[in-house]
Amino acid sequence: MNMRDPGAVDKPISVTGWMGAIVIALVPVVNVAVLLYWAFGAKVEPDRKNFSRAALIVIAAAAALAALMFFYMLLCIDPHERIKAFMMVE
Repeated sequence: MNMRDPGAVDKPISVTGWMGAIVIALVPVVNVAVLLYWAFGAKVEPDRKNFSRAALIVIAAAAALAALMFFYMLLCIDPHERIKAFMMVE
């Protein structure tokens, strides 16, 4: 249990803290691991926890959109046209 003083105010995250969080969120593979830790860790500031949860939702939405586009191209485009597009020929 987290026994905190109800009147205590959390210290806000500084500008450099936010810049560091954004830079870490831009690094592939590392970002997901760190964002998961921040989103579900016990001793993480509420601001950072909310930021990481929002970032994970955006990453999941982008991954789902990319997967949908990939399967659309895989299933709906004629294989010969895919080869032409890949080889960049008319």
